Amino acid sequence: MLPNRRSYFRFDVPIKVTIANTKNDGTSLTGTTQNLSRSGLCFETDNTDLQPDDRIELNIEIPDNEASYPLMADVMWKQQVNDRCLTGVKIVSMDSEAKSEVLDYAYHMWLNKVRSRRVIDVATL
Repeated sequence: MLPNRRSYFRFDVPIKVTIANTKNDGTSLTGTTQNLSRSGLCFETDNTDLQPDDRIELNIEIPDNEASYPLMADVMWKQQVNDRCLTGVKIVSMDSEAKSEVLDYAYHMWLNKVRSRRVIDVATL
């Protein structure tokens, strides 16, 4: 088994993201996170023209909060999966308070998912 080279834990949680103006025509693209950590995230979208080394602006949208959390990120990789696209990005700038709020939300979503799995696992015994 290969060692995990990641510096931060990744939370496997779906959170809506909006990618601003990817084609320089004023349009935006929406997607959903597959996972996120303190240093980056992976999101799924329809096909996109994003490429590694592109710098993009994202907004993370927490469902119970009307605020949107902006960040700047560099595209690290992109993988086509049928008619969908997975994109991994490294966060290059984000307000520290906003990052804390997003990570707190992700942690609580992840924890609820883990706890519900345990209840199901115990119930099947």
